[in-house]
Amino acid sequence: MTVLRIRNTIAAMNPSQLLKKYGSQTEIAKAFGYTRAAVALWCKAKKIPKRAQKLIELASGGEFKAKP
Repeated sequence: MTVLRIRNTIAAMNPSQLLKKYGSQTEIAKAFGYTRAAVALWCKAKKIPKRAQKLIELASGGEFKAKP
């Protein structure tokens, strides 16, 4: 499965997208109610757990899209 979908849709969520917008792991953690340690693990693994993706999608009003 590729990360990008059909034209005009957003790529699946990853930590680098969140870092671009929020600037630091601490700010991501504050914005979505996670610990900085949890966010650090996402960044190290270069992926966000599915449950967290769904919560981030809801909290961001759909700005970031969870993987299907």
